[in-house]
Amino acid sequence: MYLARKCSIKSCVHFAILAASAMVLSACNLTAPAAKDPVTNANTPVISKSNPLDDYDGCQGVPPAANVEHACQKQHGIMQKAGRMGCYQCIVSYSDAGKSCQDSADCQGDCRVKPDEFLPNSAVHRTGVCAKDSNPFGCYQTIKNGVPQSALCVD
Repeated sequence: MYLARKCSIKSCVHFAILAASAMVLSACNLTAPAAKDPVTNANTPVISKSNPLDDYDGCQGVPPAANVEHACQKQHGIMQKAGRMGCYQCIVSYSDAGKSCQDSADCQGDCRVKPDEFLPNSAVHRTGVCAKDSNPFGCYQTIKNGVPQSALCVD
């Protein structure tokens, strides 16, 4: 009851979504299952050769470790705080930023409607611009095969 009186409906909904997401994600097993050795038929551990960025959770409130920074730099990215929670993300800048496009296949990243512009989904044969970087946060529309998609806001 105390929580219901202290938060607005919007913030309570955000809290409920965050709590539900945490419960769903906590059920995920991120480790690879043991594989059977074809000779002995015994379980042997699977050695992961994944990118350190794949396992990195930038929302822990601590700067990324050196191996995570290095993995980001290998992708020509920079670790930055992004989003409302200020989580560290590997943000990669794209050399084709601002180039005219009709689909994300025309770009290194997303093909988006020009900043501060939104188009109806019924519009066809529209062009946009290639995104400047891999930062997924903010409000934007992508363009797919010349058709603006639904607007998306990620915070």
